[in-house]
Amino acid sequence: MRFLSRILMQCALGLLLSVLSYSSGVADMLQGVPLPPTQQKSSETSGPHGMVWIPSGEFRMGSNMEIARSDERPPHRVHVEGFWMDATEITNAQFRRFVDATGYVTTAEKAPELREIVAQLPPGTPPPAPEILVPGALVFTPPSTQANLWWWTWKPGANWRQPDGPESSLEGKDHHPVVQVSWFDATAYCQWAGKRLPTEAEWEYAARGGLEDQPYVWGEESPYEGIPRANIWQGEFPRHNTGMDGHLATSPVRSYEPNGYGLYDMAGNVWEWVQDWYRPDTYMRRAGAVVTVNPHGPDRGYDPRDPTIPKRVQRGGSYLCDETYCASYRPSARMRVSPDTSLVHTGFRCLKTQALPPKNAAEKTDGIATSMAAENMAYADGKAEGARALAQVRANLRQSFPNMEIRDLQLSPVPGWAMFLTGTGGKVMYVDVSGTYLFDGALLDVRSRRNMTQDFLLAKRRELLASVPLEHAIMYPPRIQRDPPMRPLLLFDDPDCPYCRQFHPEVKKLVEAGIPVAVFLYPVTQLHPDAVRKSIAIWCADHQADTLDRALAGQPIADATGPCRHPIEANLKLGKQLAVNGTPTLVFPDGHVSAGYRSASEVLRMIGTTEQVAERYSR
Repeated sequence: MRFLSRILMQCALGLLLSVLSYSSGVADMLQGVPLPPTQQKSSETSGPHGMVWIPSGEFRMGSNMEIARSDERPPHRVHVEGFWMDATEITNAQFRRFVDATGYVTTAEKAPELREIVAQLPPGTPPPAPEILVPGALVFTPPSTQANLWWWTWKPGANWRQPDGPESSLEGKDHHPVVQVSWFDATAYCQWAGKRLPTEAEWEYAARGGLEDQPYVWGEESPYEGIPRANIWQGEFPRHNTGMDGHLATSPVRSYEPNGYGLYDMAGNVWEWVQDWYRPDTYMRRAGAVVTVNPHGPDRGYDPRDPTIPKRVQRGGSYLCDETYCASYRPSARMRVSPDTSLVHTGFRCLKTQALPPKNAAEKTDGIATSMAAENMAYADGKAEGARALAQVRANLRQSFPNMEIRDLQLSPVPGWAMFLTGTGGKVMYVDVSGTYLFDGALLDVRSRRNMTQDFLLAKRRELLASVPLEHAIMYPPRIQRDPPMRPLLLFDDPDCPYCRQFHPEVKKLVEAGIPVAVFLYPVTQLHPDAVRKSIAIWCADHQADTLDRALAGQPIADATGPCRHPIEANLKLGKQLAVNGTPTLVFPDGHVSAGYRSASEVLRMIGTTEQVAERYSR
């Protein structure tokens, strides 16, 4: 790896790797870089050019299969919001346009700094000779004997333009995935393109293509049976690749069939960077949650095998993956790599989340739903018949499921079917008008690419938000007053939640930016038994906001003295109605819910521009 403490310990082999300075972050790299050319947009139906819409949903992340490694366990339920994802890995041609437009210099094209290497080496490791600290990267070199188990060679001059060293080139490889890119390089490209790297959860959800608990992105069939399904190693690894699939190294994108969502190369070809830091116990930390919503990974990396080197996650496997060695062409497989590492089998793809819809978008959605509901009424031959049909549906459900909660029963956009809310957080169920068939899940309008289930939930949340008791919240009024005033963001906070503490400074930044925030104390007793006591103490304090600030800064706070009426139970009920499954959770005035830590800048991007804020969230 380019972070090269491990290679320095193999100096007897004459190998050396290097480290890029972490101080030169992506923001510094992009300072002064021109903006990308106008992104080609296809129609509203097809979305951003070259991207595929992945609808929101819930899945089981990780694996318990025999082949799964310990860091893939335990499998756990995760929900992700919908997003656009590049249909293919970023190609050499795409990356060249980025470099030509910006003058960007990749990690592998820079000489590593000695001080950064020394700072992250295990104690007592001798430093490398300064004269060998030259730009370069790692290339794959098949060993001559089976006894030689090291197949990586540090190659001066290797970079994205010359993936295997100065003697190589990209001639004829415009449509191959770009390689020899570090995590910093991938992040810089995505930022330039107005996108970002996917989270580990988003990547795995998209890779599975709608399949549940399957070992591969195409299902159960072994990749070595039938027609080739992915660009992986064939033959005796690492000495001999037969090339039976037609490729000895990278293959052009779209060479193999896409998965169920229309994404290519989610298995094999090249490893793909994702946002998350790596920890082997990430999944274990989530094991207590019923459903984890939009996880963003740990706040720092830790690999017990290299404790001095924080690492990021890669997904998907590569053309070097073999069933006898790593078998990481599985959707649940994880790889840990230092973020400054550049490898001949590592690339990336980007993701783009939809901005929160403007105020008139909600009206447009309501119009679509109303129009479709009108068609349903016609199906029932008029409004009266429709009402009678719904009454019959309710009666049938009561008879079959006497204990089921049924809320907001109404005709669905699909003729002959009704929809209703049930359970905590508002699970949407669909039932035919005869009451014979019942299912839950996402209902998609393929023409408009809208998730009608999500639209229904958002509309119901907006109704609930219109009457939210803000007197049960601790208000953080903005320093900049807007005219007309803006409706506040709702924040559900647990005073003992580590991520709430991490997020609290970002709340102050939002307030400075003119965004009001209403904090609802929301103790998660399963994880933090003392959180209820602290929540009551905060609410009953003379200066609630100051006391909350101290608690989230880790400072001691005094218990409540004497009887005090508090809204904690009411807050817990409200949170369940709004599908709050953990803390911190933001609820936007238009009904969107975002769980986990986000920077203030990211929240502001989700809200939109100042003009959009005024239009979207004014009272």
